[in-house]
Amino acid sequence: MDEKVRLECVAAHEIAELNEALEEEQANREAIESLTKELAKIKDSYENAMCLANDYYARICEIEYCHRNPFENFDKLEKDHKSLTSEYKSLKESSDHLHLLYSLVKKLISNDKDA
Repeated sequence: MDEKVRLECVAAHEIAELNEALEEEQANREAIESLTKELAKIKDSYENAMCLANDYYARICEIEYCHRNPFENFDKLEKDHKSLTSEYKSLKESSDHLHLLYSLVKKLISNDKDA
């Protein structure tokens, strides 16, 4: 009978240890799941931050380029301005010639009607 009680005590002790180990494993699993969710949130936040950082870096590079090369843009604008000015002068001269021709034709028509 003593042996039976001793075996029951050993079995109860092993069961208690296994229950503790199971509870510890479940707690660890819950902690891992919680950490996994937190890590996923941090990863999303990191990816968003990296996208913003890349956008800002591209803008900074563009601004730096514009600051380094302001005269290139100015030279292009100056060339375009000269070209447009030349075209305007040409169109103005053509317009003046057309107005002169129109007035001459108008005078000729009015002279033919009067005569």
